[in-house]
Amino acid sequence: MALTIGAFMDHTKPAVQRRLFVALTMFVFCMFVVCGCKSSFAATGDYLRTLRTPNGSRADRFGGAVAIDLNRVVIGAYLDDDHGSDAGAAYIFDVASGAELHKLLASDGTAGDFFGSSVSISKELAIIGSQYVDAAAHDSGAAYVFNVSRGEQLSKLIPSDPVINGRFGISTAIDDGLAVVGASGALSGGIDSGAAYIFDPVTGLQLRKLVPGDLASQDGFGFSVAMDSSVVVIGAPSDDDKGPNSGSAYIFDVKTGRQLRKLTPADGESGDLFGFSVAIDRGIVVVGSLRDDDNGYDSGAAYVFDASSGGQLAKLKPADGNANDQFGASVSIADNIAVIGSPDDDAFLEFDAGSAYIFDLSRRAQLGKLFASDRVTDGAFGISVSVAGGIAVVGTALNSAVAPFGSGSVDVFSVVPEPSALRQAILFTIMSPSFSRRSSSARRRRETTSKLGFHLDLNFAVATFDESCRDMSKKGVE
Repeated sequence: MALTIGAFMDHTKPAVQRRLFVALTMFVFCMFVVCGCKSSFAATGDYLRTLRTPNGSRADRFGGAVAIDLNRVVIGAYLDDDHGSDAGAAYIFDVASGAELHKLLASDGTAGDFFGSSVSISKELAIIGSQYVDAAAHDSGAAYVFNVSRGEQLSKLIPSDPVINGRFGISTAIDDGLAVVGASGALSGGIDSGAAYIFDPVTGLQLRKLVPGDLASQDGFGFSVAMDSSVVVIGAPSDDDKGPNSGSAYIFDVKTGRQLRKLTPADGESGDLFGFSVAIDRGIVVVGSLRDDDNGYDSGAAYVFDASSGGQLAKLKPADGNANDQFGASVSIADNIAVIGSPDDDAFLEFDAGSAYIFDLSRRAQLGKLFASDRVTDGAFGISVSVAGGIAVVGTALNSAVAPFGSGSVDVFSVVPEPSALRQAILFTIMSPSFSRRSSSARRRRETTSKLGFHLDLNFAVATFDESCRDMSKKGVE
């Protein structure tokens, strides 16, 4: 379409050019609206598809944990019963096609392990947490490493100092050939003080143990972890720096094990559980505080920090936040786009149906609000989120609209607008040589006003088209 318009315009007079082009633009615009523009424009928050297991059974909690990388997503189903009641499982899906690639099970899984309670993925490696495995003590926990393409288990990770109720595997992260696993029940600084461990994921060799200098009993350090290159962020949501269970997060150098920063919110208060969720990308950290009360009791918030300085950059709250939404229960970030889960939001009057929000961190602006494709009461959509490459995946661990209650599902969304065919045609025509060929300075002056008017008309047409596409999206964005 772009070539046809550009060539046609090259042989017409400027005044006629403008009229013809605007007419053609509006014609194509109308055709896109009538035929449905979602096929050619992926607006921020566009619903793409839903992922489900073909054999999902009651209370599997598929979607309780999600992670995406390179068009593949790993999904935890920690109450799957293949290896016994609540032994757990995980799945790998192709995001583009929605096809299930592998179902992952621990080689030594048993009842009550909760395999799949945390998941992470980087290139060809996935790590699945199994926080209640009796690896060396009751509920000490473990994590398993798999090859993503083959679905093959490569290693089993166990800490060098496992303890009863250590919950090693409650959180996992992997990047740049290293893995970090949280153990919020470790005894490093007292009961439930917590710890985190760095591993070579392929060999299973523990490289170092991370504990902060001010670790105290019941801090829950390691409840959440996130890693980007050589930096790891670790949440301690029960830390008491700003009151009981106000929470904190720590930044460590992965390669040296050195603590770099401790993060606390400027307005932190008792019970906020800051650090319940964490994410990091390109030096920007996002920390969830799901019991912040700014928009009402336990409405929730998320904070943005500079990883290098530790300085707080912003506090994020949804435009329509309400009491008990628990915004910040899950967070993810990629390329300055943050996705934040709010699993107890009463979306469309469905009690605790849940939602998730998209933020542009460069502008500190809310871009959209996501909803489950089949909203249900108590669905907990937003209990897990992950974003990468312009695609977000959001878990609904209690979904029961299609499968048995609690079987779960995962919805896939676009979170970055893509150029439409119409926009490309417009840009090609603007760049057409016919718009730059002028024979005299007087003609250039006369046509300056005309060109400015043309660009205003064009910008209006494109803006109207883009807005119409967003409005026509029936799923996923408010």
